[in-house]
Amino acid sequence: TVSPTTSAPTASPTTLAPTVSSVRVAAAVTFKSLDIASFDDAGFKASFLASYKADLAASAGVPTSWITIDSIEAGSVVISATIGFGSESTDSADAFAATLSAAPQSVFSTIGTVYGDIEAAAVTGTAAPSVAPTLSPTASPTTVAPTVSPTRSPTT
Repeated sequence: TVSPTTSAPTASPTTLAPTVSSVRVAAAVTFKSLDIASFDDAGFKASFLASYKADLAASAGVPTSWITIDSIEAGSVVISATIGFGSESTDSADAFAATLSAAPQSVFSTIGTVYGDIEAAAVTGTAAPSVAPTLSPTASPTTVAPTVSPTRSPTT
């Protein structure tokens, strides 16, 4: 005899998984007295960007790992960066964006004095929320009827 095997279906999700979002500040900072050719020197580039990220992080109150350098372009030197804040830090992000836009020299205390006038534009935004994947429900189980195989051929 064979016992039928069944498995219980999984239930449909009743709520969506929590969304994950974060607040970000996009900044474009112009260093008017800095020559773009300076970034051809790998040592200068590494040192400058480390100081740039350290100044942003200190002013924003976030770790340097939350800062992404998006681009470095000519036009004096324009550095675009994204600064991440926790999802509950909208006020901090807004305050940082306002400070960076109004008084960029105060944000770049380490490198600002070396490279002259600094202009900055910053915009606060929220990263698009993402939904954690959920599994689809499985179908109801089907019961397989046991089958019996004859052990001997019938005789007449």
